[in-house]
Amino acid sequence: MEEQKLDIRILNGTEIIIGSSLSSRLSGKISEVSKEGAILVLYDKNLKRLALEIGDNLRQLNRRIFLCEIDKDKNQDSTVPDYIRFIIAVGCGTIAQKADAISKGMNIPWSLFFTAPTTDTILRGKSPKQVFIDANVMDNCPKACIAAGYGIVYSRGLKLFESVFASKVLALEKPCVPFEIKGDINPVSLAMLLIEISAIEDEIDSADIVAHILFQRAKAQGKKSRLFGEYKFVASSYLFSLYSRLVGAPAIDVIPPPSREDAGERLASIGCDNLVNTSKSIDFFDINSYFRISYILAEYRTDLLEKLSAADVHKSQRVWRRIYDDAGYFLKDALTAKDVREAVLLAGSVSDNLLGYAYASGALGG
Repeated sequence: MEEQKLDIRILNGTEIIIGSSLSSRLSGKISEVSKEGAILVLYDKNLKRLALEIGDNLRQLNRRIFLCEIDKDKNQDSTVPDYIRFIIAVGCGTIAQKADAISKGMNIPWSLFFTAPTTDTILRGKSPKQVFIDANVMDNCPKACIAAGYGIVYSRGLKLFESVFASKVLALEKPCVPFEIKGDINPVSLAMLLIEISAIEDEIDSADIVAHILFQRAKAQGKKSRLFGEYKFVASSYLFSLYSRLVGAPAIDVIPPPSREDAGERLASIGCDNLVNTSKSIDFFDINSYFRISYILAEYRTDLLEKLSAADVHKSQRVWRRIYDDAGYFLKDALTAKDVREAVLLAGSVSDNLLGYAYASGALGG
């Protein structure tokens, strides 16, 4: 039977290889970027069977093959023997981050066997020689992984709006390249879209902050956390609605803003110290800045409303829910409206965009 032709693309110097049954075709591609020495197969603990299959297929290179299992919920020693000359990482964001760190520390190349469309960080600050996207693996990954990827791409609309707000109202340049999902959801094309997004140097947006808080809060409470992209979809949906109300219903604020010190303590208590220590480029609590922003916001209110109305939020929510076998019923146990409101409030205390302005005006409550 004739082998299926590979779809190969180059992005930021990384070769993206798309095809089927790639584990049996790895050796030829790996030999193009690494000629000798031992190979380390670094894999997520949930992907042991695939990692073993990859390791067996790499043995035809007549090189020593070592396997290392990574449990992202544990602190593990990242020391790798100095005879390792190449790393093939099997997994998603956490594994890519681990492989890249080892690669930089040892000055050796690495490649990624991407197993699910869950992250937009694969190329962000990282330099894999190759990324393999196997259609069979992607098509059989859990539905939650596809929903997480969809959530990340969907949230680009919120990032684009915040970019416009920053430019028009805050006089800050925060460029954002729009990405859209067109047609039916395809795990392979979704994975490729996430890799394209990861090649862009983006600043975090408000949905990122809310999602991070929800993720850390679940861990702090001893709950099983959902994937970051799932939280980000929920956060973006909530913020689209919040922003529409804020921009569409001008009002004089009379509620004192909450205490940022209290918010900082609550963030630190769930392991979000990094957010507390983030420097803000705009201080919404400064009286001159606050009234200046209020005036400019009133001037551009119509323009901003047009941007918000361009996002078909209800359609995206319907598509997202139907990715799951239970049409999103799991959310009743995984997340409450109170959880989201509190996360948005805390995110507002460290936001330098419209969410930060809403926090300063007291619109988020206390």
